[in-house]
Amino acid sequence: MRYLAVVRHGDYKPSGDITSSAVEKAIALGKELEVYKDGNGLVLSSPVLRAVQTARVLAEELKLPFQQNDLLASQYGYKRFDIAPLLATINEMAGSVGLLIVVTHEEIATLLPAVYGETMLNKKIPQQRVAKGNAVVIDCEERTYTTINQA
Repeated sequence: MRYLAVVRHGDYKPSGDITSSAVEKAIALGKELEVYKDGNGLVLSSPVLRAVQTARVLAEELKLPFQQNDLLASQYGYKRFDIAPLLATINEMAGSVGLLIVVTHEEIATLLPAVYGETMLNKKIPQQRVAKGNAVVIDCEERTYTTINQA
């Protein structure tokens, strides 16, 4: 895997569906992520509706396959979240994709880039809150990262 993109789902309505502005942001984010499409890729999503809908927009925009994974569901609390099984899942997929896009929730989107960087790349990536509809992209070969912020 060359790139790992960690995306926080878009804004959503009380029904759980993402808003029309979240769809627009996901389309724009997909266009920005296009430059990281290194051969084949995969969009991996939390099974929660708002994440699934955000992930489907990205998958369609980038013409990538889409899968859901329960490990990406919200864990409701940074301290209680065991990230090791998620890291193992990402590592299992690393050999088969050039770009892995993970669509998830605030606590996982905040923790995953920092923990992945430190654990897998021996690189300090500051823990940062990822706003809805935004992403952190890690270049696993160069050991660099970039934050994509949609207005």
